[in-house]
Amino acid sequence: TCHDSEDGPFQKVHPPWRVAVNVIDLTPLPEPARRAAMDAHMRERMRTRFDIAVLPLARWHLYRLGEDTWNLLQIEHHFVHDGWSASLFLQEIRDAYDACGRGAEPWQAPLPVQYQDYARWYQEWRGTRDFAAQSTYWLGKLEGCPAEGVTFGSELPRPARQGFTGDCLRANVPEPVVTQIDQLCAAHNVTRFSVFLSAFALLVWRYTAETDFVVGSAYSNRRQIDTAQMLGMFVNALPIRLSVDGEQTIASLVHATMRTTLEAQDNQEFPLTEIVKRLGLPRDHARNPLFQLMFAFHDSPRPLLEFGGLTGELWIEHNGSAKNDLNVVCVPNPPQPGSPLSHAGINVLWEYDTEIFTQETAAALLAGFLHILEILAGNWETRPAGADLLGEARTARALELGRGPRSDPPSETVHAGVDAAI
Repeated sequence: TCHDSEDGPFQKVHPPWRVAVNVIDLTPLPEPARRAAMDAHMRERMRTRFDIAVLPLARWHLYRLGEDTWNLLQIEHHFVHDGWSASLFLQEIRDAYDACGRGAEPWQAPLPVQYQDYARWYQEWRGTRDFAAQSTYWLGKLEGCPAEGVTFGSELPRPARQGFTGDCLRANVPEPVVTQIDQLCAAHNVTRFSVFLSAFALLVWRYTAETDFVVGSAYSNRRQIDTAQMLGMFVNALPIRLSVDGEQTIASLVHATMRTTLEAQDNQEFPLTEIVKRLGLPRDHARNPLFQLMFAFHDSPRPLLEFGGLTGELWIEHNGSAKNDLNVVCVPNPPQPGSPLSHAGINVLWEYDTEIFTQETAAALLAGFLHILEILAGNWETRPAGADLLGEARTARALELGRGPRSDPPSETVHAGVDAAI
């Protein structure tokens, strides 16, 4: 837990405690009503705020929907852990459940270091030459960049103060598209992340006409090998400066994006708050500094949830908030046993600020992103300026809006109109 004092904030480490799991049996309800009741209860529970000075900072609710159908809801403060930790936690639950089913004592290998060791290292690192070098990199990389950050146009006026209220759309990038992208990645020696981020950059460029802009991205911040198996909040949001030239090939854009993401990875420990402070950016209650759009790729290995006679799947509930105008997270699905692929498609979580975008606008942007991904699964020698990045239907709609409403003229000619008026 975290506390304030006259000497500044401090963290208190508590001994292990017995976890409470709130069991809600919905089987007395008619079967068609059970999921609706569960959804309503989950929404209510997710609206309950955490007090970071009081345990627990994670809560669990277990819903019984049928004789052999259960739903486990975990609600947590982000202080507890990040996306990488979530995969580790799922593995630990799977292994512990399997051990209990066999009548064995659950066991986890002891960690070589604890989170407090990482925190101590981090404070010491702030006085090193590496910290200074990373500062120099970010200040140079972001020199002259727009202070407010690019965003998409909206029919809604921006509020004077951010409310951080949001909603989330979901989509799935199918296996064939991801497989084609993977093949191109192998041929060009680039990563999936660089391709997906390039697709998002093309979406921003097509909708805004901006060629130089900053997009936020979450990096795992676990370059120290001892942190790989540790639960905790390590992730760091970084400002990724991207450039799009409509006359360059898509291959050139992807390679340039790849170089930028690798540079950011080499400097991922430097805190975003320090970047904003050292750039001296003006603060605005209506928007975040540096970027309004975020794009992240969760590439941490996610376990297949088949254990102890159980089969399960991970579903990420949305809590009704929005950290930015738009926050995109791509989550690869684990492959089925025996599959030659490294994935089973990719889930796209498209979180948007409901005070900035309508659901219709957010859905149109998501559809545009998926369309561009299909283009990127094909010919990389295409130039963005010559590619139909909007798609046939959206291009026709844009042209229709540009022409405005049509009406028949009152007269066949201008002369006839003048004569009629006289």
